Amino acid sequence: MKKKKFILIISAIALVLLFSLTIYLAKTGKIKPLALTAGPALSLSPSSQIIQVGQTFNVNIILDTAGQAVDGVDIFYLNYNQADLEVQDADIGSAGVQIQPGSIFPSYLGNSVDTTNGKIVISGIITPGGAGYTGAGTFASVNFKALAVDNSSQIFFDFTPGVTTDTNVAEHGTSNDILDSVKNGIFSLVSAEEATPTPTPPPTETPTPTPTSTPTPNETATPTEEITSENNPTATPESFNQPTPEPSSAEIAQGGSPTPTESSIYYSPNSEISENPIAITSEEPKIMGMKKSAFSALMIVFGLIVIGLTTFLILRERNKKISKDGLDEI
Repeated sequence: MKKKKFILIISAIALVLLFSLTIYLAKTGKIKPLALTAGPALSLSPSSQIIQVGQTFNVNIILDTAGQAVDGVDIFYLNYNQADLEVQDADIGSAGVQIQPGSIFPSYLGNSVDTTNGKIVISGIITPGGAGYTGAGTFASVNFKALAVDNSSQIFFDFTPGVTTDTNVAEHGTSNDILDSVKNGIFSLVSAEEATPTPTPPPTETPTPTPTSTPTPNETATPTEEITSENNPTATPESFNQPTPEPSSAEIAQGGSPTPTESSIYYSPNSEISENPIAITSEEPKIMGMKKSAFSALMIVFGLIVIGLTTFLILRERNKKISKDGLDEI
């Protein structure tokens, strides 16, 4: 009996030590609990737009930390088609081409644009030793100029989950990449004619002339009725010789004069873009530095381990007792 109690005490101590070690590893970033909610995300705003060739437009890079504290963000790379788009230099006083950094981080590094290959690089970090950034906001902005017609010009991130050598978000206090997802963009670049079509004027109505009577045999021919401005004020001699205009293809398809289509709408560089289009996610309550949901899941796992180990020890002691009783009877 004493041996059984001793084993149970040792098992309980081992479980406590294992639990403490797991908490320590989770807090230091050595291991991660199973993600129950979406993590930090990067997105482009707007992510789609119809742009007229020759026009400029802004694309914001939005960071949403999903309630988690982060130490920095690396954009490596944001890709675009250099044949379709041209990045407008945000700092003409410096060498090379740069984009416009945001204000959510105190320091921005490595701001550069490879205009030959269509690649953008920029990093933002917190003050060393400072608190991590939590929330949602504009990380940086890119001002593009449309160069050529393209119905699907893409702007996209290089991103692999958990990899720190491409686009990533650094967890506060560690170097772990916790970027969960990215949202790329696709833009329709149209010509000036597609953006502002010329409406076809409606056809002009032509009056039908009054027919003359035909004389019949044995009857005196009736003189042709003279068309004057008195009995047909809208008729003129020239109007009888005008051909009826053919309806345009747009009128045949639409049953009337065409109206401007969606292609006539294009982005104006003066349009205001929300500084914070993504709602800030409230931070989930934490226990011992862990999210409450992750902590609950971890406790359930340990509870199952304790129950299983206790059951195993009880069954083993029972089998030993049965075996001992059997040997005593022999």
